[in-house]
Amino acid sequence: MVKFVSIAKEHYAVVLLSFLLVSITTPLEAQTHSTAPSGGMKLTYDQKPMGQASVECIYRYTRTNTKREKQSQRLILQANNKQSKCYSLAKYKLDSVANLRGRNNMKLADFQMLLTSYSEASIGDQSCYNSREYRDAKKAELTSFIYEFGPRNIEYTTPLPTVRWNTAHKERVTICGYSCRKATGEFGGRKWTVWYTTDIPVSSGPWKLGDLPGLILRASDATGEHSFEAVSIRNAKSTIFWDVFTTQKTTAEKARQMSRDKHKNYEQHERGFGVIQPNYTLLEP
Repeated sequence: MVKFVSIAKEHYAVVLLSFLLVSITTPLEAQTHSTAPSGGMKLTYDQKPMGQASVECIYRYTRTNTKREKQSQRLILQANNKQSKCYSLAKYKLDSVANLRGRNNMKLADFQMLLTSYSEASIGDQSCYNSREYRDAKKAELTSFIYEFGPRNIEYTTPLPTVRWNTAHKERVTICGYSCRKATGEFGGRKWTVWYTTDIPVSSGPWKLGDLPGLILRASDATGEHSFEAVSIRNAKSTIFWDVFTTQKTTAEKARQMSRDKHKNYEQHERGFGVIQPNYTLLEP
């Protein structure tokens, strides 16, 4: 059984303040999913069970930014044959501890302690992966929650992609003890090389990648800007949760355009914790 590393304490004031902004502005009707503490403050978002994971995989995600600097962060994929969720390992740990202590019934001081104890930075990670990705084969949908623009999450849904993977490659590699096959294909405007194992017959992988007869354990795009590498795999019986946020819905193309613009004009988006600028019209009619 693989054990996840524990996380040391570190100051997390920016996240707390940004979170409180979300909490304060959450509509009353969105707060009725669970019991809020006295004073009406909703300390954490709600979670609704989607299904039960059969496998959990931790990936090291590495990104080369526009300054050619490498950033890395650990992600966790919870998956079964029909559903998956990929997001920050640190946030997964925060969710787990919050649920154990009684999510939405915690005192503010207790939640502040959690925020200062669990963060990407506290385990040597950088916050370079800023979304939660949900794959639902039952609905044939992919849903993305992007939180790099705060304080409100951006949400968009697309049809489950069908990638024309070339699986005729003969190369084999071993990753985390699993024999993996090579596949190449195009997705999201990029050319990808991935390695998947049929020993774990789950058609999923990191980020939005999937649609192969086995779990993807390694992936990289042709430019070298993005790469994912599995570092830990375990069988699981954990619940895959859908996180209930107050979101601003948009389309995939508008979200991509905003993300591209942010990384080109970074300083303009850091004012007010990256609040969406007025010149963007993300809401759909």
